[in-house]
Amino acid sequence: MYCTIFGAFGVYEPFLSVFLATVKGFALPQVGFLVAIPPLVGFMSSTTWTTFADAHSSHLTCLFGAGIASIFCMILLWLSSSFIQTALMLALFSFFRAPLTPLLDTTSMRVLRSDTKSYGRLRMFGGLGFGLFAFVVGNLVDWFDFRLMIFCYIFCMSIFVYLVSVLGKIDKSLYKSDSKLQERRIGKRPSILSLLQRRDVLLFVVTEFFLGISHHTITNFLFLYLAGTLGATKTLMGVMIAMSIMSEVPVFYFSPQLISRLGYDKMIIIAHGAVIIRLLAYTLIGTATLALGIQLLHGLTFACMWAAAVVHANALAPPGQEATLQGLLTASFTGLGSATGSILGGIIFQNLGPILLYRMAAAVVVLSLGLFVWGRRKN
Repeated sequence: MYCTIFGAFGVYEPFLSVFLATVKGFALPQVGFLVAIPPLVGFMSSTTWTTFADAHSSHLTCLFGAGIASIFCMILLWLSSSFIQTALMLALFSFFRAPLTPLLDTTSMRVLRSDTKSYGRLRMFGGLGFGLFAFVVGNLVDWFDFRLMIFCYIFCMSIFVYLVSVLGKIDKSLYKSDSKLQERRIGKRPSILSLLQRRDVLLFVVTEFFLGISHHTITNFLFLYLAGTLGATKTLMGVMIAMSIMSEVPVFYFSPQLISRLGYDKMIIIAHGAVIIRLLAYTLIGTATLALGIQLLHGLTFACMWAAAVVHANALAPPGQEATLQGLLTASFTGLGSATGSILGGIIFQNLGPILLYRMAAAVVVLSLGLFVWGRRKN
């Protein structure tokens, strides 16, 4: 399931800005506005969907429905013509796409039951699926144009929603809550505010927000920096994507042992340290080729953090609010963190340059690390 859903993400996410600029013919300022829509809409929709799923014990139903709806919205996005139509369709698509990851992660936690530390071994296939389909579409899109992107998304997402329906038939308990959880829901709908009033949850969300800023500063501006300043070729950038994806695999695979031996706190501290080193290293290289080695840190900066964060979110959540907390994780990291990193990063990149941008991002991560260590000691 992770392979197919992240395969669907991989066929459009790396190429969205190119699609909007070349196929739709929008100017760069318009493209910048459109690209900012998914994380902003996702910030709201991921928590909306997951809170609803927790309140009505409808995680698989929501997962199935959002997957189907995203297929139709992708088709409408392709058919849109004007800028307003495209913005509306992209917002609608993002509304249904954003909750897919937290809902799937919540379902995985329920399937794994007492073995939630093995989550990383499931998520590992997500990276492989993303990398495989991004590679295929990237190499074939010049031959078949961007309709291939739409067809591949429909293909991957259709398989995913079919697997969701099969999973529900195999394990019908995934559609149900036990009687105690059902009693908790009567008269008390899961509330995001009730979670954020807890100091440990608030620290968790704020930490993921800062890490989201740094992560998306890297992903959104690295190739602009390497190509524009250091003359990186498309081939080199393709190899860098493959290396970053492959660096996730061993970290996700061994994440059960890492979580057992190190625990959440140490894994998040390691992720902070790796992000700081990675950001500063990019500012010190003289040739784009040296960035290949730095890309291997992606396994620590993302996979190490994400495996620990998803498992920790599941442990933090009160019974009946597991999906809500997974939604907050997604909203803070890929929603608000992504939007903030993209918007502020673009302004700093344009006015102060990439070197200062990455050094400022490293300073933000240092601040986040200090806040995290202080907060965990207080807790």
